[in-house]
Amino acid sequence: MPFAPITVSEGASFRDMVALKGKPDLGDQINKKIISPLVSANRLSDMPDFNDSIKFGSGKEQVDRLSNLIAIFGNPALDFSKNHTEGGDILGDAYEYLMRHFATEGGKNKGQF
Repeated sequence: MPFAPITVSEGASFRDMVALKGKPDLGDQINKKIISPLVSANRLSDMPDFNDSIKFGSGKEQVDRLSNLIAIFGNPALDFSKNHTEGGDILGDAYEYLMRHFATEGGKNKGQF
């Protein structure tokens, strides 16, 4: 099944991640409290390491970067929970919309968008 449902364990929701914002060990906490339960409940692999200092920095820089990233995805304008579309593929529909309206106007093909 290409679009299998994902099980989000108790304590591993986005709301739980928001509650971790600003903690001095934010990257480690995301790995332990959010990513690890998702991996276990869904038999996932190749997940990002949010405590990776090369990708996210270290110390305050890492905490600020991850907190800002969480805040971006917490923006109410990005809440698609009440939206429904044929087949349930909101992101796919959004991509197709952007392709139709912006890539063609800029003379770009899909790979360049």
